[in-house]
Amino acid sequence: MISEKITVRKKDFVVEKPDTCPSCGKGISPIIKDSVIIPSHNVLNLYVALQCPVCNAVFFAGYYLEDYPIGKLYPSFVYPSSEAKMPFPDEINSISPSFVRIYNEAYLAEQAGAKEITGPGYRMALEFLVKDYAVKFNPNDKDKIENMLLGQCIEKYAPAADKTIIGKTAWIGNDATHYCWKHKDMDLRDLKNLIDICLYAFEIDIKKRSYDEKIKPE
Repeated sequence: MISEKITVRKKDFVVEKPDTCPSCGKGISPIIKDSVIIPSHNVLNLYVALQCPVCNAVFFAGYYLEDYPIGKLYPSFVYPSSEAKMPFPDEINSISPSFVRIYNEAYLAEQAGAKEITGPGYRMALEFLVKDYAVKFNPNDKDKIENMLLGQCIEKYAPAADKTIIGKTAWIGNDATHYCWKHKDMDLRDLKNLIDICLYAFEIDIKKRSYDEKIKPE
């Protein structure tokens, strides 16, 4: 962390600036672009907009001051968080970069507390994964696959041994987009666990296909 003094509303504050850009991951001393303070009861909240000098991305840091105006200033968050991205196997990254992007957007929303929109995001990511997989191994059916319902696509193109669990994952994903969950004993945690199972199924299938292609009969 790098300390810097700023003045907001004629008051001086020393803030600990993040030393890593959440967008490019480079070690930096970010440029302070703007700041605002919002008092709340006996706590003061300070929000600072920062810019990365390497990639020029703008991000935000939050701080709070307990026992305002005499307390100590503490960092509370950086948005977007550099820890928000989930890693995925190479097989998944290569076959469906759209899945990786959408899943991480949903994961970022979940970390930010926007849980109502997180479930539909994970459901959307699953559809991209299934259809990207189907197109990869059935390129002649691309137009048909793009216009298929997700359940139909799973039934026709998903790995044979895992069609059932992938289909059930889609059901729970659909619940997340509806007014009420049909499966009332399921929640967002279950949806994420099921997507993890699907990821493993697709990863194993892609690896099998790769070795089947490489290893020919003698």
